[in-house]
Amino acid sequence: MGAITGLMGNRFDLLLTSNHRSLISSLILVPFVISFCLVHDTFAAEWTLVPLVAVLETYDDNIRLAGDGQEEEDYITQINPGFSLVGKGRYSELMLDYTMQNIFYKNNDKYDDAYHNLRALNSTEVYRNHLYFDASVNYSQRTINLQQTSSTDNLAITDNRTDVVFYTAKPYFIYNFGQSTKLLLEHSYAKIDSKQDGLSNTDNTTNASYIEFKSGPTFKQLSWQLSYQQQIVEYDARSDVKSSNSKALFNYLFSQKVYFVGMAGYEEYDYVAQPGQSDSEGSYWEADLGWIPSHRTRLEIGYGKHYFGDTKRLQFEHQSKRANWSIGYSEEVNATSRSEAQLDDEKINQAITYVSVAVVSLNKTLSTKIVKSTAKSEFTLNASDSRRIYLERPGEERNTNVVIGWKWFVASRTSVTFRENFTEKKFSTSNQETKTRAHQMNIDYNISASTSAYFSYSNTSQKSDSEGVLYRRNSYMFGVTAKF
Repeated sequence: MGAITGLMGNRFDLLLTSNHRSLISSLILVPFVISFCLVHDTFAAEWTLVPLVAVLETYDDNIRLAGDGQEEEDYITQINPGFSLVGKGRYSELMLDYTMQNIFYKNNDKYDDAYHNLRALNSTEVYRNHLYFDASVNYSQRTINLQQTSSTDNLAITDNRTDVVFYTAKPYFIYNFGQSTKLLLEHSYAKIDSKQDGLSNTDNTTNASYIEFKSGPTFKQLSWQLSYQQQIVEYDARSDVKSSNSKALFNYLFSQKVYFVGMAGYEEYDYVAQPGQSDSEGSYWEADLGWIPSHRTRLEIGYGKHYFGDTKRLQFEHQSKRANWSIGYSEEVNATSRSEAQLDDEKINQAITYVSVAVVSLNKTLSTKIVKSTAKSEFTLNASDSRRIYLERPGEERNTNVVIGWKWFVASRTSVTFRENFTEKKFSTSNQETKTRAHQMNIDYNISASTSAYFSYSNTSQKSDSEGVLYRRNSYMFGVTAKF
């Protein structure tokens, strides 16, 4: 821990005064403060504040993600203060988690830096049983381009990561016409802002309006829904993308175990279609058949026709006493950016999320998940294969991700986790294929109710079909976290 000596002096002061970090103390919390104060019982709410600090020391044998023979090792110290804040009132809830990651290099001190990570969620009932307001903020760091050498953390010295902030706000109104019909009026706002020059193609603001009429509890065997959605994604440096969808849906119960869902509508996108593709709009229909043989098992299969072609869907879920598993397949149009779609994904697989130019695409995704538990261990498997076909321009990409994890509860205070991660990215536009493998082991020990220690080892390698091995990396980390 000798690298800590002197870090609390000028180097730490420089981190705290970085200009691009001022967002945390200014605009980023405004929507939450305003929305939470809309409720008259705010000051009578129940508040829970948990400050914390983590101190970590890491050895990395390839800090610059260089190729074979060019590796450079370094020791990195982290001092990461943060806090968790939860507020609960009669009509509003606020959750906020914040960490300031301060990184100090022993041999590369000019790259010392601070990174802010914040996730905040708010839900407010503005007018009893009718008017609601939800908001969220996510501030984190993302990989810019997966076609270049990339890392999943902020420790590696690379110019392929940037700060990204994602705001959302959603007021919505609900009204029940007795027990027969329910009305929903909703407007959602979302903004992606990447803090790097040259990425203006990714920065966008999305406004979407939605209206829905649906049947109430009176309708038992046959339920229905009518809806309309209109969305516009406005980009800072490229043409906007507009879309709309009108839909009628009904659900018919043949029995307690078999049901049918049918829908028909009209969808429209204003992107410029490729040569040979006549339209970017048209009518569509979908039909799903569901079977629930028991309260632990559910199967749905679906088929439909859209302006771009046929679509298929499958979802199977099964639960047993100690295991849950599911498999699913879907085909659907996505008109949002990859950044927006991935910012709120589960981080359990530590998949690389990244900033990229958004395009309207047809996404075909096959996924499966297995969780099996025993008294002393838990096994997880997450796997997905996604094919993203561009509709605005020629090209496609394919993403395959497999994460296998096993957690062993050695004792009441000690656990060991092993994780294997494989990711493959294929880009037809550049004829490039990149594979990333990561092996990780964690040992966690709870010293007390408020203090924990952990050790981790990770081995990561990234290969390209055109350039061979991009890098190999080993890192060892030891840390202590204390809550107050």
